[in-house]
Amino acid sequence: MGCDESEDGFVQALERMVADTRAGDVVRDRVRERGLRRAAEEESTLAGLVLDLSERQAQVGVRTSTRRTHRGRIIAVGRDFLVVRDGGAPPVFIALEALVALRPTGVIPEDTVGRRRAPLDLSFAGVLGELAAERSRVQVVTVDGDATSGTLRAMGTDVLTMAVDAEGRVTIHLALHAVAEVVLVDR
Repeated sequence: MGCDESEDGFVQALERMVADTRAGDVVRDRVRERGLRRAAEEESTLAGLVLDLSERQAQVGVRTSTRRTHRGRIIAVGRDFLVVRDGGAPPVFIALEALVALRPTGVIPEDTVGRRRAPLDLSFAGVLGELAAERSRVQVVTVDGDATSGTLRAMGTDVLTMAVDAEGRVTIHLALHAVAEVVLVDR
C-alpha cells in the first residue's frame, strides 16, 4: 500500500504542475496580447482607424471643427479625408484635419485600431478638383462654421473657387486649409 500512496502523491503532484503550467501560460498569453494591442494602438493613425470602421460598415457619428455632427456609414477614405453618408442623404466629404471626434455606434471589436493606410490614394484637394470638373452643386462649410452653397468651378493648388448665385455671376475663393466639409447637394 505504501507504493500506491506514493504513486498517488506523485500523480497528484504532476497534475498540480500541469495545472500551474497551464495557468502560467494563460497569464503570459494575456499579458502578451495586451502588449500587442497596446503597441497596435500606439501605432494607429486617424486615417487607419477610419478605414477600419469603414470596412466594418460601422455606423458612426463624426464631429467636426465646425461643431456639426454627421451620422451614417463611412463610404470612402482618402489620404486626408473621409466620406460619410446616411442612407439616401447626400454624401459629406470631411477633411481629416477638421475631424474632432469619431464615435462608432454599437460594439466595435477591439482590433479596430487603425494601423493601415487609406485605400484611396487620393487627397481632399484631388477629389475637390474632380468635383469641380463636374461642376458639382455643393455646400461648403469652412472651419469657422460658415456654410456657402453653389457650384464648384475650380480647385487650384490651395484655393477652391465656386459660383454662389444661380446664374454663376458671383464667385468666391476659399483657402483649401479652411474647408472642413463639402456636402454634395445633387447626389
